Amino acid sequence: MIKKSILFSFLISLFFGCSFLESDPDEDAIARVGDQYLLKRNLSNLVPIESEKGDSTAIVKNYIDNWVREQLLLQKAQQNLDEEEYNFQEQLENYRNSLIIFAYENQLIKQKLDTNVSDAEIREYYKENKDNFELREELYQLRFVQLLNTAPSKDSVEFWLFEAKENVNAQLNEYCTQFALGCHLDSSFWIEKSTLVQLIDLSHATLSLNFGKNRIQDSIKTSVIQLYGLKSSGSIAPISYVSDQIKSILINRRKIELIQSVKAQIYEDATLKRKYEVY
Repeated sequence: MIKKSILFSFLISLFFGCSFLESDPDEDAIARVGDQYLLKRNLSNLVPIESEKGDSTAIVKNYIDNWVREQLLLQKAQQNLDEEEYNFQEQLENYRNSLIIFAYENQLIKQKLDTNVSDAEIREYYKENKDNFELREELYQLRFVQLLNTAPSKDSVEFWLFEAKENVNAQLNEYCTQFALGCHLDSSFWIEKSTLVQLIDLSHATLSLNFGKNRIQDSIKTSVIQLYGLKSSGSIAPISYVSDQIKSILINRRKIELIQSVKAQIYEDATLKRKYEVY
């Protein structure tokens, strides 16, 4: 901090000689626009300790130049506007109050909000609000691997996906790490049609899958797909697909209820203790 203070004092002395400061009513002033002064202490935290001398000089000069330009523009605006047009005291006070309340509400949420949502709560909400989860596009439940046509052991990949009865994800994962252009091996997740066509590089129009085995090939690559489930556009989304969305809805509802409860308690307490009067 001492080094920083010495460097700052040097810079100020460098830019503003004693003859300039003698004419100012405030000896701490380093710039003036009209009756507004920029003071040394306004720049106390401006120059980083690690800055080189040349960098620090440029930082100070740039700050002072910007301050002068802003003050000139502000004074010009005040000269050309009626006082009512630039009197923002009420708006600023309302904004300040809103920020204080918002900060307090966030503190309450951090301290008191329960963010644990059970599976039972998710199922109940889903059951009561199914119509709100209509799908806008098709969903697929599948596994797929995409390979270059020159990739080795493509027959093994098709066997692992289509024929093997035991868990072969270990082999598939190892193979995909080495050779696959893309893969999705967890069939418990639903994939949107728009996402799938990007993954396998196809247009919506050409994507047509059957349950079970699918093989899509062009001159460069082959996509091997095992389809387990399909939800059409306009149908109700499966609960696993919207569970995170439902969780967010329930937590947001709790936030609103918590804030409303605290507001009501504050008002009730103030009423009982006669902390306010209405005339």
